[in-house]
Order: sequence, then C-alpha cells, then structure tokens
Amino acid sequence: MRAITCSTALGETEWTWESFPPLGRDGPFAIQANDFLDAMEGKPDLMATLEEGIQAVKFNLACFEAWRSGARVKIG
Repeated sequence: MRAITCSTALGETEWTWESFPPLGRDGPFAIQANDFLDAMEGKPDLMATLEEGIQAVKFNLACFEAWRSGARVKIG
C-alpha cells in the first residue's frame, strides 16, 4: 500500500511516498477498543472537531487536484 504525503513547503516539486504495513483484520477493532478504554479512563478525546474535519477534506481534495493537474492548488 502506498500513500502520498503532501507538503506545503515552498519550492517542493516532488511527491513524497511512504509505505504503510497492512493493518490486519483486527487492527481497526483494536484501535477503536483502545480509544474507548482511554475515554473511560478520562483521557482526552482525540477526535477532530467539525472544523478540523472540513479543513482536512479541503486539504485532501487540494492534494488530489494538484496531483491531477500538476499545479499548485491554494486552499482558501
């Protein structure tokens, strides 16, 4: 599996590729269970706010558009 890491650094012209190992069948359940247990212990909630989620979607869409067009895309 491959993933693109987008960067906002000026002058950067190359995509950075990172490899991630497969999560496995039980991986998503284990992550969810650990988050639940952390919440039960009163640890801070790591969920993003709605505004952070919207900004993340805008960023991802800009990355795809930049990849598709080959041009820098401004997020506004």
